[in-house]
Amino acid sequence: MTTERNRRAWAAHAWLLLVPAYLVAVCFFLREHAGPFWQWNLLDPAYFYLFDSLNLISGNAPGHVGHPGVPVYTMGAALLKVMYFGAPADAIIDAAIGDPETPLRWMSTLFIVLAGAATWGLGLVARRGFGALLPALACQAAPLMSTIVLKHLFLPKPEAVITLATVLLIAVIAAGMRPGALAARPAAFGAAFGLIAGLGVATKLTFAPIGLLPLV
Repeated sequence: MTTERNRRAWAAHAWLLLVPAYLVAVCFFLREHAGPFWQWNLLDPAYFYLFDSLNLISGNAPGHVGHPGVPVYTMGAALLKVMYFGAPADAIIDAAIGDPETPLRWMSTLFIVLAGAATWGLGLVARRGFGALLPALACQAAPLMSTIVLKHLFLPKPEAVITLATVLLIAVIAAGMRPGALAARPAAFGAAFGLIAGLGVATKLTFAPIGLLPLV
């Protein structure tokens, strides 16, 4: 009996890997055929966020705060620190300015991988929340419901982080679907909703209406 239960669990996990794997593969495929980031259709706003990542590394305030986009260039700055580990700020800036396409591709890869991991986690949480595989797969399909999402997800700009925040929000809602879950841990769910809402709004103000979804 235990062996059969374990076999079913592993089979469910395998199914829940399909959608995230497909999402990641599609994003890499689209990026590969989209061309370099300096092209006019990709230039805005990828280079802005690279420059603001460099501003943070140099200790200056970001200049492009209209979205406001804080998590985008914050993660970009952290990634550049890892890429050029141990190098001084001036050396990192010189390397990024000398070859900006490389850090932009790594920023793109970071956002794609985070979206894929979050979608996989969403499937696991939703399966427990709903108690069935099919609703979990339906939740995972959310980023694939619009070609606009796929068009923007592989670019280092706010929409990529907005997608990540939305997937995390769906995961928390799905976790709350378990009978008694919200009543048992109200503070944990409140903190999770607050952190995700903060991430989304700090990325782009248009996320604010989505943050009202749990109240509805």
